[in-house]
Parts: sequence; structure tokens; C-alpha cells
Amino acid sequence: MIPHPYDVHLDHAHTSYFVIDALDALQAVHVLPERVLVLTYLVHHPTWPSAGSDRDRLAPPSVKETPDTLWTGIDLTPAELAAKEAALGEYRTQLPVLGDLLHRFCRPNELYGRVKSRVLDGIAEVH
Repeated sequence: MIPHPYDVHLDHAHTSYFVIDALDALQAVHVLPERVLVLTYLVHHPTWPSAGSDRDRLAPPSVKETPDTLWTGIDLTPAELAAKEAALGEYRTQLPVLGDLLHRFCRPNELYGRVKSRVLDGIAEVH
């Protein structure tokens, strides 16, 4: 699981580039198989996630915003959602600045994206 390469927070985007480069290097020397499932998560994006009730399901970003990503989700149990809310509460230094954004992720589901391999290959070629 890595940050989505389209995350607008540069630390997140560059972390994904680093991991994609590392995966590419390990595949080149046959330490990893040719096909590896890489799941991504998106945090910082100008129009996503939308505000909503904590009972609303988190909808994926639009295809226009993440055109190369296939999104899938899982439902959280009440215990998992409570653990997530507790974990977000531990970001004490970030809550005053990012609290609204972070609380938008407290929804009854999680989303994971699979970025199309041609995009991952392009990132590995450039970096």
C-alpha cells in the first residue's frame, strides 16, 4: 500500500515514486515477481473527499480527477471504524490544521486504488 502518485502533497507523491522505483529495481533483479499488486490511497486532493455525514459512504474520486485508477472499497466493521477514529485523534499537531479533511475520512468504508500499470511504468522510467 502506497500513497497515490496523484496526491498533491509532494511528500506523499514522492513517496509513491520512491516505492515504485524500488519495486521496479527489485523486479529487474528478479527479487520480486513481474506482477505485483500495488494498492494506493489518496489523502490530499483539491476536490476530494467531499464533505458528508459520517454515515455516508466515501465515494471514489471522479474518473476525471484520477483517470488512471480503478477504485475498490471494503466495508469497515464498527470496531474498525472506532479504531480509525481513535487513530485520527492521535494526529494532535495536524488536527488544528487538517481536522476537517481528516474527519472526512471517517466513513463506513475504505477505498483503495489500483493505478494502471502503464502509469507506474512511466513513473519508473522517469525517476
